[in-house]
Amino acid sequence: MDAQGRVLIPASLRRQLQLQPGEKLIPRIEDGKLILEKRSEVRRRLLGIFSPQEPSPVGELLEERRQEAERE
Repeated sequence: MDAQGRVLIPASLRRQLQLQPGEKLIPRIEDGKLILEKRSEVRRRLLGIFSPQEPSPVGELLEERRQEAERE
């Protein structure tokens, strides 16, 4: 961690997680650990909790398009 509190994620981990420059990560603390999750994964997890039905193919396509737009 640098003097401004920034943390560098090694390139090998960024590749493994398919993180793109400018991608939004959501931080949280769990059992004393810092967890960084892709915004799209948090959204998917929350939709799974609050949506009683299975995702539709149209919904999946829209989510993919949103993710592509976030990467651009």
